[in-house]
Amino acid sequence: MVVTLPHQINLVNGISKGELLQISTVRGEGAFALDNNGNLLFLNEAAERLLGWQTTDLKGKNFFDAVKFKVDAIASLGAAECAAVKSVGCSHLHKGANVTRKDGSILSIVFVTLPLFDKGRVCGKVFVFREYKDASIEEELYRSIIENAGSAIIKLDLAGKVVYANQYATDLFGNNIEANLPTKVVMALQQDPDSLTRQMCIKKQCRTCNGRNKMISWTVRVLHGINAKVVGVICVGNDVTDNSHSTQGRSSGLLPDKALANTVLAHISDGVITVGKDGYVEYLNPVAEQLTGWARHEAKGQPLKDVFHVLDEKSREPKIHSVFDRNYDGNNESRRRHPRKSLLLRRDGWEFTIEDSSSKIRNEQGQIVGAAIIFRDVTELQGMERWMTYEATHDSLTGLINRREFDSRLNQALTTARTEGRHYALCYIDVNNFKLINDTHGRAAGDELLKQVANLLHSKVRDTDVLARLGGDEFGVLLNNCSIHNALETANTFRQIVRDNKFTANGATIHYGINIGLVPINAESGGVGDVMGLADAACYVAKDKGEHRIHVYRAQDVTLTQRQADLKWIQRIRRALEENQFRLFCQSIVPLNVPEAHTAHHEILLRMLDQNGDILRPSTFLPAAERYALMPSIDRWVVQNSLNLLNDRMRRNRQIGVFAINLSAQSLVDENFLKFVIDQFDQSLVSPSNICFEITESTAISNLMSATRFMSILRGMGCKFALDDFGR
Repeated sequence: MVVTLPHQINLVNGISKGELLQISTVRGEGAFALDNNGNLLFLNEAAERLLGWQTTDLKGKNFFDAVKFKVDAIASLGAAECAAVKSVGCSHLHKGANVTRKDGSILSIVFVTLPLFDKGRVCGKVFVFREYKDASIEEELYRSIIENAGSAIIKLDLAGKVVYANQYATDLFGNNIEANLPTKVVMALQQDPDSLTRQMCIKKQCRTCNGRNKMISWTVRVLHGINAKVVGVICVGNDVTDNSHSTQGRSSGLLPDKALANTVLAHISDGVITVGKDGYVEYLNPVAEQLTGWARHEAKGQPLKDVFHVLDEKSREPKIHSVFDRNYDGNNESRRRHPRKSLLLRRDGWEFTIEDSSSKIRNEQGQIVGAAIIFRDVTELQGMERWMTYEATHDSLTGLINRREFDSRLNQALTTARTEGRHYALCYIDVNNFKLINDTHGRAAGDELLKQVANLLHSKVRDTDVLARLGGDEFGVLLNNCSIHNALETANTFRQIVRDNKFTANGATIHYGINIGLVPINAESGGVGDVMGLADAACYVAKDKGEHRIHVYRAQDVTLTQRQADLKWIQRIRRALEENQFRLFCQSIVPLNVPEAHTAHHEILLRMLDQNGDILRPSTFLPAAERYALMPSIDRWVVQNSLNLLNDRMRRNRQIGVFAINLSAQSLVDENFLKFVIDQFDQSLVSPSNICFEITESTAISNLMSATRFMSILRGMGCKFALDDFGR
């Protein structure tokens, strides 16, 4: 099947959305394109004639439903696991299907597919198809030729067992076929099938069913299945016992063998080209005709390089087969095990990824008389590999590139900025209220919001820009060749398009926004970590200012410097929580004018260890913890470890008195914190009456409802409460 564009088409690389209208097909073949949901994007004139449908009949409709496009391998076009549209590879090459014409008649088709891209994202598939006609009569003819050939044709499976033998082989060997096969081949199939070469010629003294000894020349052809795995062999045997035949006799005796050879070559899945010693083409089998675009009669006598036009995969420089080079060894083991991979440029402009190998052809005197090039189309396999690469570098939810790939692109930009003096800009985008939306309306709503934001941002980036989902509710945009002034304009377009968007879930309109941190990139910028850190911090500064804000990083940015310092503290606090690097101290509270018999009262104090094991006072790390909402985690650690220590004292029958624990405002409004405290008391020997929670007056007033509920429940259990900083 053939489809052309003004430039070369690669089955693996696909077509961009903007090229759809430029597609043309050869006579008898049509093309259509579907988006990821199966809706029609494009239907060319040839497809309209074949299907009877007009583009206006189907545009924007689900193509599968409209024409009853049924393919066994495709359960649902829009499903995540559906390779037909979601994959990058051509995993549906030459697949069959039925479609319904507009007049209601059924059309059987075969088709190939290739991916459709929009600014680097897979947005659909292009299908090229033609009508499928029954080939059973032709296949019956081929079977008849093989069955009546004047050579023994035998097929063996991986166990070395005969699965087919033609009439000639049965007549020659009777029931003793396996004993007359090449022992080397049978053993290799059973023990190490990958050691078999693509084609071998082996002579063996055989015993026929009538008791005569004959010298049989076995030509062995290896059969490959999925993923190039050996699945068996075909052995073609010819009687070469009598070598005294005249040239005329030998020539006439070759007639059935030539028909046999052509039949076998016509049915193997590899392309085969033979050339004479002069390097001019002598023969192409049907697969080679299809892949090269040359008919056998047209190619005969042409230079190999014109017919078998191969390019280097990476450099795209022409590759010339040096099969007649004195240094070339067609039987080299590594070459057999690891065939060359190249791009084959077909006559009409299509590109295929192929694996090819070559071997010299020698006459009975050992002289080189020609060469055979054997190649197979691995475009589908290459497409699968590309899809694996695509999945590894793209976010599965939004289709954007992921953080790892974004870092790689950013690193390339930083290198270019240093070596070529080019300017870039980085937008670090955070979606506001995402956690609240996710928790309130469900994960499906949160996922849909992220996809909408991705689509909105994608609609405003240039083809040269890089848009990524960095993780969670954060996105990154690398603006190529962009001044900070132009970058700020672009950031404003991002902000405006999101602000104008109305997001609904479960019938409700949900308010959300974005904040953007903007960092210029030039020759003086640091590494990936430095730039991403600045962008992240700038985004946090924007978030502190309110919703839909943009903060541009500039040198000597005092606010950002403070934010970066906070971020370092956040990392240290999180590490301290994970590695248990906090320490509890206790100071007694003693009244000066009360007798010594008073109840012991103590206050628990928190400290943190630095990387050297030195003790840090709360004033150094708690401000950052409060700004970044880490206080509930710290308060949990304090409550849990305080009760554990007091529990140990009680097990040693020691009196503990009353201990005061300070709580932050963030913990009071944390709906899970109250349950956590109650659970800790349930697991401890410590009575709630031994604990006094200290809350600042300003915290209690500003969070009156939460504080009242918290205090009411725990006081009911026996806990005490104290207001700290009273009157401030």
